[in-house]
Amino acid sequence: MQANGAAWMQAIIYQLLGEAGLFAGDYVEAEAKITAGHALAKQIDWQRGLTASHKIMGRIHIDRGRYRQAEEELQQSLEIARRHHINQFYLASMIMLGEVCRLQGRVSEAGSHYQASRKLAEALGGGVLLSPILWEEGTLAVQCADYRRAKRLLAESRAIGLPNWWVHALPTLGWALIGLNELDEAQAYFQSVLADAQAKARTPIALEAQAGLAYLAVLRAESDQGDAPQHREICTQTVATLQQICQNPATAQQTRNHIGQLIAQVTTTR
Repeated sequence: MQANGAAWMQAIIYQLLGEAGLFAGDYVEAEAKITAGHALAKQIDWQRGLTASHKIMGRIHIDRGRYRQAEEELQQSLEIARRHHINQFYLASMIMLGEVCRLQGRVSEAGSHYQASRKLAEALGGGVLLSPILWEEGTLAVQCADYRRAKRLLAESRAIGLPNWWVHALPTLGWALIGLNELDEAQAYFQSVLADAQAKARTPIALEAQAGLAYLAVLRAESDQGDAPQHREICTQTVATLQQICQNPATAQQTRNHIGQLIAQVTTTR
């Protein structure tokens, strides 16, 4: 019994360290810690720990662009959570499964997962549990260039507040505001997210916010209609900044993909 208690505590520590590495963008270290914690959870048959480790590993794979592996991990998390009625982890894994589909362009499947998540959240009492679903639906709307709907959904999510177990207060709303040409609001939002992410050592989030601020410099230069050499210089500086962010090992793959699109847009305006 005492040995199991020590293993249980060590498994929790590994999971906490893994999440800390994930938030900091140290994906190799995060994966190593979660793998060690999973092995201990399996050794003592700790089902809640197993579903948590599958869920966190799914997030690591998402950020590294390993979507097939992420889907496999999340399916395992869902299965364990379903068998043992761990509703909170079941809901979180279902939402993340929708994210995996969204990032692969499987929009219809993503929407189905969000609908199923919404039903479960409402059955569990709604409220703050609906917030991450609204956020993901808003993110899907940004991806589909439905910026007005995205802004509404993301604002509704923020108004409710995020549950303690959800960590994705991302720069997404800033991209929706850019799509609506609300540049002042976008800049203020990116700056707020950047300050919060830096204060909490959430490097991948900070890097995406920095990308948003860099891109805004180009949009502002275009709207100011300044002289051509100055505009070209701003574009050149922005591309250099975006490339530097892209090369940072802490940058999430979805951010890298987005930066590739931004660089292509900036390059065509030079």
